[in-house]
Amino acid sequence: MNGPEVGEDGGGPPPAGAFGDSNVLSTYRSLRIGMVILVLMLFVSIFIQAGSSGWCLQSSISAYYFTDVHAVFIAVLCAAGALLIVYKGSTDTENVLYDFAGIWAFVVAMVPTGWPTNLEPDGVQRARGVCGGPGLPLVYNAGQAIGNNVSVVFVGVLLVLLMSVLLAPGRYGSTWTFLGTIARVVGGVFTVALAAQFVFASSWFERHGHDWAAAAMFGYIILAVWVNAFHAKVDPGTSSRYVAAYRAVGVAMLVTLIAVFVLSVTVRWTLYVLVAEFALLIEFALFWVVQTVELWNMPYRNPSSR
Repeated sequence: MNGPEVGEDGGGPPPAGAFGDSNVLSTYRSLRIGMVILVLMLFVSIFIQAGSSGWCLQSSISAYYFTDVHAVFIAVLCAAGALLIVYKGSTDTENVLYDFAGIWAFVVAMVPTGWPTNLEPDGVQRARGVCGGPGLPLVYNAGQAIGNNVSVVFVGVLLVLLMSVLLAPGRYGSTWTFLGTIARVVGGVFTVALAAQFVFASSWFERHGHDWAAAAMFGYIILAVWVNAFHAKVDPGTSSRYVAAYRAVGVAMLVTLIAVFVLSVTVRWTLYVLVAEFALLIEFALFWVVQTVELWNMPYRNPSSR
């Protein structure tokens, strides 16, 4: 969970040959492109399900857990979580934000939101269950699997922490930055709090674990976008157009979150969460598109810009 090493001259990432061959560069490209592909896969799956149900949309992307999208929803979140943990950012702070966002993505996947209550666009309640069908039967009890699945997630977190200590080059923590340390402390406290709720307040965790983990995941992703924008700005080798692109994505994600909050307390329309989540995922994908284009010929940005 440490950042990449600085090149021998301290002025940038080592050339491709210093890594042994071009496989490292190819791996970084694949990780970035993989983020975009995962978002596309989820969108295509939801599009197919919506078409098969007469274009009756669920109230959120999370609600598609209970539809035919079920397997794709879980697979995409777990794959994205793994990619975020594996991916090493250009700075320690960026890297930590990715790590915790990836960990919480697994929780979001394993702890579904509550069964959707279908509503008309004007907010009039219809019935509990999947809008338009088809989907999981109403007798499906996700709570029976949460104990097993989330236990595995937290075991995985412990193993990741252990391996990060054993595999860290030099003295563990020697490359930590001030902001990265703060992100570690906040993320660690939040994760421990989630684990405590899972162990000692399982009913609360089953009802609210998904929402809290999702909020934290998106929060850390947005922070990573802003951290990336800052370091792109101070890196003399980064074009101003990329800095502007990162800032635009960061602003868009913040505006989206603010809009969701305002709409949730002022409007009865039931699809604002779905629209907002789609917007956030599109913005997330755009961020990785920009990263892919900017860093096409290098594994990561100049670490001396930290």
